[in-house]
Amino acid sequence: MTLPKKEEKGYLEIQDARKGFVIVARKEDAGALAALFVQYGISCQRKEAKGGAEVAFQFSEGMERDQVESVREGYKTAKGSSRAIEDKESVNLSVFSASLGALCG
Repeated sequence: MTLPKKEEKGYLEIQDARKGFVIVARKEDAGALAALFVQYGISCQRKEAKGGAEVAFQFSEGMERDQVESVREGYKTAKGSSRAIEDKESVNLSVFSASLGALCG
């Protein structure tokens, strides 16, 4: 059994900025987060890093931080749940394949 990968510091965390606050996300998370922000009526500016691996969401000073925090936490929880399901399905498939191999082998 292996330990889960350590989340890089700062990803998906709310950080204070000069004018408001920022969330930095990996590119693979950015699309889903952007859709959630739109769905919940949260306006922000999306800026991709030069390398394209990261996306920063800039929120203005007037934006309700608690609302953004709630959406972010919901995304992180759902993302964690889907990874747990994927891991479980992978283990079940491995067990099934091994059992099938023993029966047919």
